[in-house]
Amino acid sequence: MSSRKDRISGVVLARLQSRLSGTNKQIFPALGDLTQSDFATDLTPPSLSSRGAIADLTNECLRLSNNELESKVVGLLEADLSVECIHEQILGSIAVELGERWLRDEISFVDVHLGVLQLESIAQTVRLTVPSNDTGSLVRAAFAATPGDQHTFGVSMATQLLNRRSWDVANLSGLSLNEWFEAVKNGSFDVVGLSLYIDSHFSVLCEAITRLKSDPTTASTIVLVTGDFFARSPNAAIESGADAYLSTIEETHRFVHAHLARLPKSGLLIESSTQV
Repeated sequence: MSSRKDRISGVVLARLQSRLSGTNKQIFPALGDLTQSDFATDLTPPSLSSRGAIADLTNECLRLSNNELESKVVGLLEADLSVECIHEQILGSIAVELGERWLRDEISFVDVHLGVLQLESIAQTVRLTVPSNDTGSLVRAAFAATPGDQHTFGVSMATQLLNRRSWDVANLSGLSLNEWFEAVKNGSFDVVGLSLYIDSHFSVLCEAITRLKSDPTTASTIVLVTGDFFARSPNAAIESGADAYLSTIEETHRFVHAHLARLPKSGLLIESSTQV
């Protein structure tokens, strides 16, 4: 891992939902015989998510005094584009484009930081524009960027989107490995998700999962992984010891509910799915 990528630390560039094609999704035997239909998504990327369109939207994001990007996003909401599509296909893709431009020396480190702050502001506007349909907690989950990996924008988006679906999601990003593990042990979570962007932190992610699986208090917790690292290295998801690799909110929601439905004493309401 080059020092350039290590210096990304502190800037939120990556999204939780990485962009593997459907043929590369990894669902592992640990959760039984759940099928693709249990978690498949029918979300269709909007035309604005094309590479050229994302490049244009990224240019608008970098014009920090310009409110055209926010106006376009609000317009998409008014045209009934889902909150999930806006986060995953638009805001998340712009964040990735910002990081790629920085690595190509096309923009500065400061440009990236300010651009992502602009995206966070737009995400806040989206939350205020479309009220949540929260009807009570159905799933308790803890999401985090892998300890030491500071790419937290995607984790924040995923936390907000699943909370809108009546999950109770804690964002544990920013903790050390020991602090993260203690928080998970004390939290009685049904699901733990880890996101990874920086290649050099894969060993930390593996250690975190090993701790969860070997401790009696957390051994039965569903462990999910996601992030752009796994888009670059799809086999690493299996090597990590996770129960599943999932790339979108819709997949995560359906997969987890399908699994919890098989647990006779889960005590969770899993029959209804509140849509964003």
